Amino acid sequence: LKTVSAGKFLLSAQNLTLAEHTLKMTGTDDAGNTLAVEQKFTVKERPAFSLTLNPGWNLISFPGEPKTPAINDAIPLTHKASIVLTYDPSEAGGWLTATRPSAGVAFAGTLTTIKSSRAYWIYTDSFDALKISLQTLGAGTAAQLPTVSLVAGWNLIPVLDVTGTLVFD
Repeated sequence: LKTVSAGKFLLSAQNLTLAEHTLKMTGTDDAGNTLAVEQKFTVKERPAFSLTLNPGWNLISFPGEPKTPAINDAIPLTHKASIVLTYDPSEAGGWLTATRPSAGVAFAGTLTTIKSSRAYWIYTDSFDALKISLQTLGAGTAAQLPTVSLVAGWNLIPVLDVTGTLVFD
């Protein structure tokens, strides 16, 4: 608990579980007045980021790092995406690819992880949204603004969003 100014305080709670919690505080001012406050609140899982896809090729990026970046975790086996490509000139050959013959089958190829620092071409034959759980910053966590390193020549870069929630259609 930290005093911000007269009558204003900042409470930094850390490592809270996904559950209902009760915060109980009692304070006494310089005149001897006492106040007790009890507040219930619930910590919930942040909903997965949802990105609408159209049949055919979709050029996309993610506003945050996936909680589980392995491509077969980030793009569920039930999703109908069948090809995922990205271009990274710092990798040998530049293009990283992952393909699968149908939904329910794992992706295979040189693209094994999904990162917020890359943009992706995804091919699908459905309108199914891609839902992915993203890492979030906790209260009091310091973070640097997102950056993408460029190299000479062609680069495929993502749209960067510091809020981690915006979608551009």
